[in-house]
Amino acid sequence: METKWMRPVLDANKIAFQGWYQAVSSMQDQAEKMLHNTFEQFPVAPESSKQLFGQWVDLCKKERENLKKTVDQSFEAFEKLMAGQEKKHEEKEEKNGKSKPATSKTASS
Repeated sequence: METKWMRPVLDANKIAFQGWYQAVSSMQDQAEKMLHNTFEQFPVAPESSKQLFGQWVDLCKKERENLKKTVDQSFEAFEKLMAGQEKKHEEKEEKNGKSKPATSKTASS
């Protein structure tokens, strides 16, 4: 498996995920603050609704963290797979006598 073109693709995907995750996290945190302020300013809201909201917020945060953990583990596993494939490719080249030629500098006069 040719992996030299896959590393930049993987890096781009990691960066894209991190950006997306930060944006979603910020949006969810902002929504939590807005709803919390709404409950604070609306004294008629039943306490059970406030508790339910708190549980919902906690669940969202927990699952958001679980998603990030799972995606990060998947990226790590894919990187290990690529490293193994790169090593196999190098060993195969060495075995077939196709190791990278050493570059030598010749002085030109």
